[in-house]
Amino acid sequence: HIFAPRNPTDGVRAKRMGFQPGWPDLIFPAPLTLGLELKSAGGKQSSVQKDLERKWLDYGMVYAIASSFDEAMELIQRHCTWGYES
Repeated sequence: HIFAPRNPTDGVRAKRMGFQPGWPDLIFPAPLTLGLELKSAGGKQSSVQKDLERKWLDYGMVYAIASSFDEAMELIQRHCTWGYES
């Protein structure tokens, strides 16, 4: 899981540590790299997140947005079994 600043002090600390804004909340490296952005119902991506999504897709990685626990679990399970179906 990527560190998400919750207040201005966390934001300053994260910036000093080299964290970049816009990265997905969860990253799964295999079988293809999946970036999973978690949003509340009705939540929207920031412009920085949309730019990063385009870059991920340009590099052939998978990017998905889930707005519920069930949706996130379905995406993760589908991703983790990709290429292993019998």
